[in-house]
Amino acid sequence: MIAFVCSVLLFSLLFFSSSPVRAISAEYQQCPVNTSCTVGEFLYADDYSPIAGATCTYTARKPDGTLFLNAVAMSESSDGWYAYSVNATGAVSGLYRGTICCTPPADAQVCLEKSFVVGPADMTATDVANAVWDATRSSHTTTGSFGENLQNATSITAADVWNYSSRTLSGFGTLASDVWANSTRTLSGFGDLVSSITSSIWGNSSRTLTSGTLSNSESLVTSSSTTQNITVTYNTISQQLTETRSLLERVINQPTIQSFIDDKPTESLESKLQKTESMLLQVQEQSTRAMNTIDLLGLTWSSVQPDQLTQKLSDTTKLLGTNPDDPHPETMLDNAHILASLWNSLVLSSLSDQTQAALVSAKSAEQQAKSSGKSSATRQSLQETSKFLTTLTQLLGTPEDAYTKPTAFGYLHDLQRKAQALHEQEQSAQNLLSDWKSIDTKNRSQLLATLSKEVFAINAIPQGIVLTTPAKVAHSPEISQKNQALGLQALISANKQLLAQNANDPLNSYWLEEGSVIFRFLLTNPSSTIRQDVPVKYYLPPEVMKEHILTIDTGLTIEYDAEKNTYFASGTYSLASQETKTISIEVEDIWVIQDSDLQAIKKQAEDLLKPLQKTSYYAQGALLKSDIDVAVDKISANQSKDRTPDARIRAYRENEIELVGIKQNMSALKNIVASASSTGSIFGFVGSVQVVAVWGIIIVLLAGLTYLALYMKALRTKIDMPENLESALQGANIPTKRYYEKPIPGWKKGVFVLLFFLLTGTITSAVSSAFLVQSDQQSTKQIASTTREEKLTVLGATTKVQRATLQGKVQPVPIYTSPSSESEMLHRIPEDIIVQIKGKKFNWIQIQYTWGAGVYIGWVQDNTLKKE
Repeated sequence: MIAFVCSVLLFSLLFFSSSPVRAISAEYQQCPVNTSCTVGEFLYADDYSPIAGATCTYTARKPDGTLFLNAVAMSESSDGWYAYSVNATGAVSGLYRGTICCTPPADAQVCLEKSFVVGPADMTATDVANAVWDATRSSHTTTGSFGENLQNATSITAADVWNYSSRTLSGFGTLASDVWANSTRTLSGFGDLVSSITSSIWGNSSRTLTSGTLSNSESLVTSSSTTQNITVTYNTISQQLTETRSLLERVINQPTIQSFIDDKPTESLESKLQKTESMLLQVQEQSTRAMNTIDLLGLTWSSVQPDQLTQKLSDTTKLLGTNPDDPHPETMLDNAHILASLWNSLVLSSLSDQTQAALVSAKSAEQQAKSSGKSSATRQSLQETSKFLTTLTQLLGTPEDAYTKPTAFGYLHDLQRKAQALHEQEQSAQNLLSDWKSIDTKNRSQLLATLSKEVFAINAIPQGIVLTTPAKVAHSPEISQKNQALGLQALISANKQLLAQNANDPLNSYWLEEGSVIFRFLLTNPSSTIRQDVPVKYYLPPEVMKEHILTIDTGLTIEYDAEKNTYFASGTYSLASQETKTISIEVEDIWVIQDSDLQAIKKQAEDLLKPLQKTSYYAQGALLKSDIDVAVDKISANQSKDRTPDARIRAYRENEIELVGIKQNMSALKNIVASASSTGSIFGFVGSVQVVAVWGIIIVLLAGLTYLALYMKALRTKIDMPENLESALQGANIPTKRYYEKPIPGWKKGVFVLLFFLLTGTITSAVSSAFLVQSDQQSTKQIASTTREEKLTVLGATTKVQRATLQGKVQPVPIYTSPSSESEMLHRIPEDIIVQIKGKKFNWIQIQYTWGAGVYIGWVQDNTLKKE
């Protein structure tokens, strides 16, 4: 199948009528209200020839997330241009998120983001002011319009007004006369509305309507200087309001991004949704209680007692919240404020405003009930409170509302739907990456196209397509596809993080791509009104050294943090309102243990085991070697799996833990070999006679005991003669030798036994010694071939103190606890310091140095020192 691509990434908004085409760098195109805009895209094949006959649709959503256009068909031109005319007449101002999806003939579907902004014409404040104040009077003459009354001259003067014969204070019925003629009128009869400002206006003892120029109404109305002063004051206030809003935007929505690569989100999306649902249910229960109380007071107004009225209103205000500016925990206003801060939702913001308005109205009713009892003003405030609570209940909705309904519960259900969709898309991306090797290129392309369509359908990240565009052109199509999959996975993660964090918080997201390892960071400007400078500071993994960094984006600098012992990238970027940008750092892939190093470890363990053959240490050494081989094979198997870059880093750190165990076992094996080699000395021979000598002693003891038993038995045995033989011998004159007449002395018997034991032991020991000496000579030769002599030169008391300069300014110098780069690191010194040399071992130098508030002793390589 021919692979089709959208090779021209142009977003065009062409205005029918007189509106010009406008393109703003790094910002969405503007579509003025009540105009028509054309949204289009060129569709080219691999050879850059236009594609005809494709099916293209356009989908767009309103600023509140509801559908504006749902897969509408786009018109086709012969040059490969597919477009749709968007009618913005009566459209709500804001960002309309849109997606163009095209299905070329016999090929997979492709989708691109095509969003636009509906708003007023792109004019500056100066343009608007000039257009208003410089307009001619003849241009605005519609009867009754603001322009006619403000600009066109009239013949009526102030004198005509005051001299009008029919003017009267009762011209509006009896309202004014009833107020001023009321004998019981009071300044506190309307609660504290008027009395709260007695110190400024009504409490002023010198107030009068006839002082100064106020008695001359004509001069007040016709004075040109007064009109000019009002205009200047209005412009000043407008400018101050604009400056104040910009200041608040910078204070509240100032994005300062600082992150460690290993940082994780503090709150998950699932827990935030559960918290929101719990708070909405609590607000619903509180609003129901408040509504029931206010409605009951309205129904029983004629019979309720003043003290009961005051108590009920006091309970209601405590339920709603005691102070609008300082909401208390567990009150309705507090919950509404928290919900509005959690989500960037117009519904929840309105819910918070209605709760505060209900509280103010209920508080006013309570104060009026305390001052004037069951007055008409109290009842009016009670009715206003009921209206606010009714509106609040309508905004809140019910837990059964569908996700399309514009209520708080409907908004919650829409969030839950999006969270579930993001979870399923995240699983699809993980499955695609985990089964990457088993999927062919064609199927990978189809899966990527399907996943891309699903992700962009619910994407809320402005300019989210930048995340799916690889930072570097890959050398192979497979790596390019994998980086696209990693970008989609990052876009899904960013959408989940956007929902999980509080509203208006800067989005802090990163992901890794192949080739070698590319760290990509996402920057956003949360402000919807102003351009801002976004300072960033990203800490790289602790394994990364400066020489490992291959390339960095413009605007970034690499520095070293001595306190955290790691490098970081920092910079500042200017972003337009709601703009999204990515930056990248390419690092050498150092998160791998070379296979040659692993094979060398196995070979070393095998060489160390050879001298232990035919010794009692062999079983222990074989067990250690087996543990080393198993750990090495585990590392090899762990590294052979196809992983994403971030999973590869985690696997490397797990393998580092395995290496620590390997080093411990290797050290124990070396100690055993050293113990076995000590049998070459006379003391080693006596101390470790080993198997042959032990068995020789056992044989000597057994042989001696056996001989002794036989000898004793022979001495004690009595030979019984037959009676007939004895009587026959009595008559015979046969000479008989008396051997027992001269018995052997007892001490001679003891000497004989002792000589026997000494002779047997000497022969056995000689044979065993000859065998052991031969075995020991062979072991010594093998040990000498696998170990090396290490000497540590230690400075004595009479040695002159040697000092040197540790050269860490150009490149930070690591200091270890022992003369090995595999040992624990004490510090990484990023500057030149004076150290004292304590000793030397091969190419390692032991130094004493001062760092911070402490004095330490550690090991460095000799090429890092400059001796004095």
